[in-house]
Parts: sequence; C-alpha cells; structure tokens
Amino acid sequence: MIAFASSLDTAGVIAQTAEDCALVLSQMIGFDKRDSTSIELPPEDLTIGLNDGVKGCVSVCLALGLIKLLRPLETPSMPH
Repeated sequence: MIAFASSLDTAGVIAQTAEDCALVLSQMIGFDKRDSTSIELPPEDLTIGLNDGVKGCVSVCLALGLIKLLRPLETPSMPH
C-alpha cells in the first residue's frame, strides 16, 4: 500500500465488530524501514479494554461513523 500523499491518504478497516477492527489494525501497524514517516515503537495490543465500555471515559474522544449508503440511490443502467 502506497499513500498518494502521506497527509491525505489513510488506510483503515471496516469490520463487523470492534474486536475485528482491533485485530486487523494490530497487523497493519508497525515500523516500516522503507517508510520515512514510520516510527519504531513497541507493539500495542489494540484489544485491551474493548469490553470495558465507554462510561467514564473522559480522556478519550469518541467518534462513531455510520455508513448509510455505499452506492448512489439511482444507479445508471449498465450497457449490455
């Protein structure tokens, strides 16, 4: 995966559960010696705290995005 511009493109995950997202992201993150914007840090377990809920989280900004529609309402006819 190569970003068009490191400040514009971002890789992400769409999954059915937060745990699935955490598992996939944990494989995507990490140091890449061929990427000048990559930083070598110890590995993180992104699944820690998944079952703790969000009540009382004051130091974390939470955001939820819902995809209403993945395609236009009216799809033009495809040529045969």
